[in-house]
Amino acid sequence: MRTIKPFDVDAKRVEASKRIYEMFGRVPFLYVKYKNTYAEGYCEYTDGLRISFTVWYRDLIVSTSISEPISQHDKAMAYISSIPERPWAS
Repeated sequence: MRTIKPFDVDAKRVEASKRIYEMFGRVPFLYVKYKNTYAEGYCEYTDGLRISFTVWYRDLIVSTSISEPISQHDKAMAYISSIPERPWAS
């Protein structure tokens, strides 16, 4: 029996990798571990600042009218707007 996946995991890993390297591509140390539903990572800057992050593959699916959400609120509202009103009715 095969598992039904809502999206192509390999394609989402590539998209997540592109997004991560856009955000953190210039740091001297970057570690990313890819899972089935998200990518988690860690980076360290030369001044000692350390950042841990998670990129959920479902967040890469959300399409917004703005190319990049300006704030977390805008991102949340774009995600909520992308959900059908009654997804069980279709």
